[in-house]
Amino acid sequence: MHNFRKNLIIQELTCDFVYTAWVIVTKIGEKNTMYQDETLTCEDCGKEFVFTVGEQEFYAEKGLANKPKRCPECRKARRQKNRRKLYDATCSECGAETKVPFKPVSGKEIYCRECYLKRQQAQQEQPTSTEEA
Repeated sequence: MHNFRKNLIIQELTCDFVYTAWVIVTKIGEKNTMYQDETLTCEDCGKEFVFTVGEQEFYAEKGLANKPKRCPECRKARRQKNRRKLYDATCSECGAETKVPFKPVSGKEIYCRECYLKRQQAQQEQPTSTEEA
């Protein structure tokens, strides 16, 4: 039993040492890392852009390993393209102005968020025909 306790302490010390060593190496690595502005080529437009020291530090801080593939203008255009277009509409129930992520079609009912949630809650509270039988 005495040997078991001795082995346990050695293992704990080893784990603490390894963790401590890892932390020291990481901090030394961060302090000694020297970044320089880097010129990259955008894969979308082919234009050269500068990957600045500040951007490199930001990427390292966030744990991002890959360098940017697109210039700032193409990144912005790509983000804008991926955003959903919202359309103006009038709620069929309360008449409030609202925005919806689809193009409204005449004859189809459209609800604002509040009315939609009320209707959804009312439908969930109604018993279905299989529950009544």
